[in-house]
Amino acid sequence: MKIASATRFVIPCLAMLVGLLAGFGWRSVADWTDSPIRIDPGTDLLSVLPDEVMSLTYTTAALTLTAQRSQPAARFAVQVTYADGRAPRQCVASPDLAAHLESLSTIVAQRQVDLADVAREFPRQIGRLDIRGRIASEPPPVVFLAAADSDAVAVAVDGVWVGHGGYAAVVRSPSRAALAALAGGCDTLARR
Repeated sequence: MKIASATRFVIPCLAMLVGLLAGFGWRSVADWTDSPIRIDPGTDLLSVLPDEVMSLTYTTAALTLTAQRSQPAARFAVQVTYADGRAPRQCVASPDLAAHLESLSTIVAQRQVDLADVAREFPRQIGRLDIRGRIASEPPPVVFLAAADSDAVAVAVDGVWVGHGGYAAVVRSPSRAALAALAGGCDTLARR
């Protein structure tokens, strides 16, 4: 009789203890995934060999540009569609996208920007770049942001892609000129 009543008391207590320990363990994992990412100057935020880039999509408020090729180092077939309803354009661009592919496929951090300061320091979105290479692990899309008081460009990467709270950094490349070349579509990319 005493064993049966002790068992009725001990089993719920053990279940509660296991639940508490599991909750603390889950909280530790959740804290780890929410920890900020540290970006050191010189860190490659995106790095794909230019010849291995098979497609890229650049989206702004005004247009969506898609450049793709079926073989490494081949010329790109470019299609540009416009948000204002203009007729789409198509052209063929050089294998280096008018000398801009290297700066678009290797993005290097100059300095990290605190996520709380991104909206104030870089208030305007320039565009979003999604690059695909030949390998299975694709880099996350990056959003380019313009500085309020200089020509500096920053990138922001959403935390969903990196498994943390995301990050933002001022970058050495691409320059605003390279992003403007993409925004120029066939007028700028098909010249070479």
